[in-house]
Amino acid sequence: MGALVRYFRQHRWQRRAVTFLVAVVAGAAAAMLVWPRVGEYLVLRNLGSASPGARDRAIRQAVVMAQRSEAFVGRLDDALDTEDDVKFASLVAVLRRLGKFNTPDRDGAQLDRIGAIEIAQTPSTQPDDTAARTRRILLVRIILAGRDNSYVRQVLELACRDASPSIRALAPLLAARLGEDAALDALVDDPAQPSHLPRP
Repeated sequence: MGALVRYFRQHRWQRRAVTFLVAVVAGAAAAMLVWPRVGEYLVLRNLGSASPGARDRAIRQAVVMAQRSEAFVGRLDDALDTEDDVKFASLVAVLRRLGKFNTPDRDGAQLDRIGAIEIAQTPSTQPDDTAARTRRILLVRIILAGRDNSYVRQVLELACRDASPSIRALAPLLAARLGEDAALDALVDDPAQPSHLPRP
């Protein structure tokens, strides 16, 4: 060891070369350890991108990454605690493709939140087109689930002003379950309601 130290003292350029090589190897090793987490961060960030194309790419990438890493699935689940509805919907899309969203232990509020988002983001061009039928299915699911939270009440607001009479006709069921008398009063005179709907 002493001879090696004396050698490098006498040959400074070799010492610099060895130091440089050690630094390169250490840097490469650190990059290999850190890069996967950097990649995960970038994908998670792009799930909330304003660009639909960027979100679609991020969804595909996230599915592939999650199939390779169970830990990343956990990070996707943790990321659902976001105020960004766009990112939330993208995260749900990834977890659905993995079969990890509609599970027995899923938080009901998360199910209602994605229901509200999908109802709001499924516009119709006609009163009873495919989009309206999709919204009706989503609304019935929320009604039957029997939960009461801010997302369910958001769904009620959307249903009360929906362009489709078939959606508005279901709104009183949700309003009655939530005890929303004001919404019921407003719905009584809606032409979409059955003629036998009793006045309060």
